[in-house]
Amino acid sequence: MIGRKILFVIVAACFALMPQSSSAQRKVAVEVKYGSRDSVGSRLAYQLKERIRRAAGLRLTNIGEDKLVIRLITEDIFGKLERLPEVRDIISKIGGKTTIYSYTITYCVELLGGGGELFLETNLGVCGADSVTNVAEAIVTRIDEQADIKHKALSK
Repeated sequence: MIGRKILFVIVAACFALMPQSSSAQRKVAVEVKYGSRDSVGSRLAYQLKERIRRAAGLRLTNIGEDKLVIRLITEDIFGKLERLPEVRDIISKIGGKTTIYSYTITYCVELLGGGGELFLETNLGVCGADSVTNVAEAIVTRIDEQADIKHKALSK
C-alpha cells in the first residue's frame, strides 16, 4: 500500500515537472539585432519588433535558445548631404527621409557549450518614412515563411 502511494507521488511529480505545451512554446523564437542610428531605420526596427510580437507563430527572444536571428542594418541615404538645397528638393520629392536597409535571416542552433548558425536569406531595399509599416510587415512575412520551412524540415 505504501509502495503504491510512493509510486503515485513520483508519477505526479514527474508530470508536474514536465514542460507544458503552451502557445508561447509553439511559437518560433526570433531575435532582432539592430544597431544603426538613422531615424527611419530606428522606426523600421521598432515596427519589425512590434509586428513579431503580434504575429501568431512568432515570439521575440534574446536568450540562448534555438531561434531565427534577424540582423537589420540601415543607413540614411543622404546623411549629412541633406543640408544641401538640391538634396532637400530630392527628399521632398520622394516623400521625406529615406533609408537603405539590409536584413539577414539565420537559424541559430544553441548546443551545449556553443552553437552555430545556418544562413537562410538576405534582402536589400529602400524604405521611406511613409512606408516603414509596410516594409516591416513584408519582412515579418518572410520571417514567418522561413519559420514554416524550418518547422517542416525539422518535423520530417
